Amino acid sequence: MKKMNLWKRRKAIKWYAVIAITLITIFQSYWLYSVYQSNKQIILKESENILRKTVLEFDNKTIQDQITNSIGKSSEMDDVTRQLLNVLKNKNGLSVKISVEGQEFNDSVSKQLMERLTEKEATIDKEKSKKIYNLIKEELTITLGKINFSVYHYNKDVVDFFPLEFKNADAITEQVRSEMDGKQYYEIHFANVTSIVIRDMISSIILSLIYLIMSISAVILLILNVDKSRKLMMQKDNFTNNMTHEFKTPMATIYAAIEAMNTYNVLDDKEMAKEYLGMMKKDLDRLINMTDSILFNAKMSDGEVMLNFENTNLKIFIEEIKNNLKQVLENKHAKVEITATHNDLFINADTEHFGNVFRNLIDNSIKYSKENAAITITISKEGKFAKILFSDQGMGIPYKYKSEIFKPYFRVQENDVYSVKGYGLGLSYIKQIIILHLGKIELVTKDNNKGTTFQILIPLAND
Repeated sequence: MKKMNLWKRRKAIKWYAVIAITLITIFQSYWLYSVYQSNKQIILKESENILRKTVLEFDNKTIQDQITNSIGKSSEMDDVTRQLLNVLKNKNGLSVKISVEGQEFNDSVSKQLMERLTEKEATIDKEKSKKIYNLIKEELTITLGKINFSVYHYNKDVVDFFPLEFKNADAITEQVRSEMDGKQYYEIHFANVTSIVIRDMISSIILSLIYLIMSISAVILLILNVDKSRKLMMQKDNFTNNMTHEFKTPMATIYAAIEAMNTYNVLDDKEMAKEYLGMMKKDLDRLINMTDSILFNAKMSDGEVMLNFENTNLKIFIEEIKNNLKQVLENKHAKVEITATHNDLFINADTEHFGNVFRNLIDNSIKYSKENAAITITISKEGKFAKILFSDQGMGIPYKYKSEIFKPYFRVQENDVYSVKGYGLGLSYIKQIIILHLGKIELVTKDNNKGTTFQILIPLAND
């Protein structure tokens, strides 16, 4: 039930993470799109204002030119008309007040005069788009930078554009109608507004991407930490269960031996008492070794381990360990074969702890071998390092766990079951000791059906 709850909780957290990342991405995308649309509208509005101002100035200039030309060319113009035109040159409009039988009427004559004076110009000038383009080009370039655009002039059913026709314009301004002729209007067609907007948004895009990356990274790190914590809790639970069993068994044996000695007068039989005391000593030694392993692992984590290095002949050193384990190897029907390409490789090693490296490896090979353990230790030289290959024909370790097997409390499972009792500190201890010797260890066997091979590199001692 607990395992099922952990799985459901883990699955729920992952779904929350996916939803959070999706929402953050959607929010950032929507925000960038809103900024893009806003900036695009600002550019179009600025362009429209520039176009409107230019068209108005162009129309006014055209009107003034037409009035001037009319005054200079018309010899048949009467004095009243001439005076009206002179007034219109300097004024925007002229109102006439008419009184008929006590009622007054206001009328504008400027509009009619302008329409008549500019009618010819409005119909024959087909290059207005070019003129407007040349007038607004400099101001648009100053305002927006390098931009590709065309001015379109619409006069009833006639369309005039300059310099190019954009069939698929990126953006188009609102219509700007001519003050001279309401049937005429202008538009600016852009080919690259999007690039201009994105150029102006580059800082916003960068900040948004940074925020998005940081947010997604935070969510991913949270998931990884939750997953890591979950695994660590499971490993600690397994460690506690295994250690409880490992402690309980020898303590139960010791308790039973003491109970037997008190109940059955074993003390009177010296041989029997000696046998019982031997059993208790063996179990006490086992308890002490397990306690030392746990305490030493804690000291290594805190960086409190001090090593006593000695110049050591590597081959002789490993052979001595093999000889010390002779009785154990015979009892377990295990064989250890040592080969060396160099017999005179010396390293600086703490003989006690570096010896524990091989004792633990041999112990693991025996525990995880389905049949009689067959262990091969090969010693060679690789540059400035002594290379040790430790191989067995046991159950093997899946290569995907090559990094995790050296973490404290980690143990390889088969179908969610631990096939051999243990507490997951052996390989962690081994790696820490080798690191303290400035070396490294790694799993090199990729096919776990062919046993396990570890490669150890230790710096050679200076001559």
